[in-house]
Amino acid sequence: MNHKSIVPIVIAMALVVVMPATAAARVKITKIQYDPPGSDNGSNKHLNKEFIVLKNTGGKTNLKGWSIRDNGSDHVYKFRSRLILRRGRFVTLRTGAGRDDRNDRFWRLDNYVWNNDGDRATLVKPSGRIADRCGYEGGSSPNPPKDCN
Repeated sequence: MNHKSIVPIVIAMALVVVMPATAAARVKITKIQYDPPGSDNGSNKHLNKEFIVLKNTGGKTNLKGWSIRDNGSDHVYKFRSRLILRRGRFVTLRTGAGRDDRNDRFWRLDNYVWNNDGDRATLVKPSGRIADRCGYEGGSSPNPPKDCN
């Protein structure tokens, strides 16, 4: 190889090194409120005090097709409509009924999802690959929210 043919290769390699990569989707479970304060009376108001919080730490992501399930997969929530979650943004999935918006989604269940004595949340991508998990062990009631890393 002569000098003239090496220069374009070196420039191309340098560009690959200095150009930032597009941030991949990294949606994480950050918190589970599994034993909200007050009596478990099953009211919609109390059901909505039980929730799970997701945060996007990567590139802009459409959550349509993503799902959240509990340990036994007895409860599965699927994001059925488009929801763009930008880097650094959160969305809260509440157990009861309510009006969906960009900050809150509602499972619309009439019973609690997250067991007070322990459970595990799994976040699944549309491909079926697991994006994140967060488990906890319960204690004496009421339990504080579980902070997930």
